[in-house]
Amino acid sequence: GMFAVYNKKAPKIAGESKPEAVYKAVLKCIKKDIQEIVVNPGATKLMLMIDAVNPAIMTNMLRKAGVHEFFRQQALDNKSQQ
Repeated sequence: GMFAVYNKKAPKIAGESKPEAVYKAVLKCIKKDIQEIVVNPGATKLMLMIDAVNPAIMTNMLRKAGVHEFFRQQALDNKSQQ
């Protein structure tokens, strides 16, 4: 997944999905002509709804959960490896 590429665990708020779950979801989308599906466990669907209604609230939640810092640090790591 996108975090495994960097040998890191996803921030807890993001959750992690097993490759098998993603595989099954992709097949379901293809077979049933579904354009989008959420595979992540936990509150991902709720977070997407909150973001649609009020992006500022979601931004604040992600910042407090450490997601922004996670990606900031990853960007610095990527830059130092170039």
